[in-house]
Amino acid sequence: MPSKDRKLLLHIAMLMLLSALIGGLFPLVKIAEQSITPLTLAMSRSVLAAVVLLFVVGVGMKRNLAPLISQWRTYAILGALMSTFFAAITMSEEYISASLASLLACVIPISTFLIATLVLRWERFTLPRIGGAALALAGVAMFIGLEKFQFDRAQLAGVAMIVCGYICYAGYITYSRACELDPFVAATGTMVYISLFLSVVAFTLEQPLQLHPGKDAILATFAIGAFSTVLTYVLLQYLIAHAGVVFAATSGYFIPLFAILASYFLVGETIGWLQVAGLGLTFVGAWLVNRNPELGTAKL
Repeated sequence: MPSKDRKLLLHIAMLMLLSALIGGLFPLVKIAEQSITPLTLAMSRSVLAAVVLLFVVGVGMKRNLAPLISQWRTYAILGALMSTFFAAITMSEEYISASLASLLACVIPISTFLIATLVLRWERFTLPRIGGAALALAGVAMFIGLEKFQFDRAQLAGVAMIVCGYICYAGYITYSRACELDPFVAATGTMVYISLFLSVVAFTLEQPLQLHPGKDAILATFAIGAFSTVLTYVLLQYLIAHAGVVFAATSGYFIPLFAILASYFLVGETIGWLQVAGLGLTFVGAWLVNRNPELGTAKL
């Protein structure tokens, strides 16, 4: 198999793993929020991830982490964008279901595509790619089933929060690519600044030290922070650097699919032929969106 094809398969596998990690995050957040307040949960997640990444990247891999100080403005911007995303996930799930929160992840690839094509001119804006985005969105809607949702003011507030977070996530992806950072150092620096920002916010607006979380909430928080978040941001930064921003953002189409699959195995939600058809449409749409990628990056 040619090296180019092997690289493509590697990038696709990493994209699916990234989507699965983020998709599995939503039910875990629901479990953790049974006894942990939203901002404290977001802070705890980032602190755990920052500690693990500092040890693995700085000590284990012996990467130079001096840019975290010398380029602090860059990492502060990245941290601010992702702090909004972290807080949006935990706060929005106070008002909306995990399924709806994951469905709205489609905002990520759509926003990233528009930024990369219309604003930054990194990629071509073509009708087939627009059609692919619409097709992928339709496939996700079929998989989730929009008839499940009854919107009221509280849900609309939750939707507004998570959409804002996803737009910041798209901004993070494009800004990271523009800065051309080392993927491992970028993931570490971003997490350090996220933990700093969210610690200030959590201790200002909540009382983290007064909480008495249950065992399930502690285990869920540990899984989110020390495992899921660490792998997610290393994979994301690698794909941004080696496969392009649109390819990396394509995970947003698959996040809700993995979220529903996680719910299927955890709480026994059923999956029918409509969900299978929606999954097929999503894959076809994602393929169309990534047919004309950035120069020198992976291609579907």
